[in-house]
Amino acid sequence: MTATPLFNKPRSVQVAPPKASMDLIRLGQWLERGRRERFLIEAVVTPEMAEYLLARNAHNRPAHQPTVQTYAAAMRRGEWHLNGQNIIIADTGELNDGQHRLLAVIDADMPIALGLQFGVTRQSRATLDQGRKRTLGDHFAMAGHLNANALAATVRLAWGYDNKILSFGQSPSVEQAMDYAAANPAVADYIGIGRRIGGEFNASPAQFSFAAFVCARISAPVAEELAARIHDGIGLHAVNMPAARVRERMLQHATGRASLRRYEPAAIFIKAFNASLTGRRMRSVSWSPIGPSAEAFPIAGA
Repeated sequence: MTATPLFNKPRSVQVAPPKASMDLIRLGQWLERGRRERFLIEAVVTPEMAEYLLARNAHNRPAHQPTVQTYAAAMRRGEWHLNGQNIIIADTGELNDGQHRLLAVIDADMPIALGLQFGVTRQSRATLDQGRKRTLGDHFAMAGHLNANALAATVRLAWGYDNKILSFGQSPSVEQAMDYAAANPAVADYIGIGRRIGGEFNASPAQFSFAAFVCARISAPVAEELAARIHDGIGLHAVNMPAARVRERMLQHATGRASLRRYEPAAIFIKAFNASLTGRRMRSVSWSPIGPSAEAFPIAGA
């Protein structure tokens, strides 16, 4: 008689691997097909699918996080559209192009419709991104706006100001910029002011266009009088008048004695406007976001 052991020796537990989702199964089938042929499909890419493709992203350039955030924000706002620029996967199964869009899908945490091109050679990625990228000015021109580049530059600054992105480090999407211009048609009226003052002092026209526009929303007569006197200097009988102080600072820049800081032209215009509103004189005018004299960007009417 064979004795029956009271206890069986425990065996190692075999954990089954998690089952792939239907999305990943379908993506795997496309990758396999891409080894044999080139083809293009439109598909809804989930964050899970994006992670899978990014895992096959060897030897790509470092991701630029601001670009990812800009794309993700557009996706959340519903502004992301199929436009013929596809995610490109090589016949080796490796990602050739599209890492920023895929990272944005993950950041937005939502499925997004994208074009997927499969089956090209891995070597073909060396030919990508050779064309000139369309600027915001190009988009305004294609929409039929006059002075498109100047308008685009002015809208970018005004949009950042109104959205309290006072570092101006973030730009609006094309749709946001177009919507802003449509909601604020008067912004185009100040392009000429910017060109006159900018041309006079070899400075950014868009900064003066933007500053005059936001100040004119408080008082157009005061803003336009200030701009005219900065440009021509007529009637500035005292050096401590706001327009005279701006002219003085701009002449320092134009003659090479003291270069302007980035966004300083717009800032000193707004500071001079605020002084003009209350009839104040100014001992001097300048602006800097850094150093011992660092200031927040001024607000018109404050």
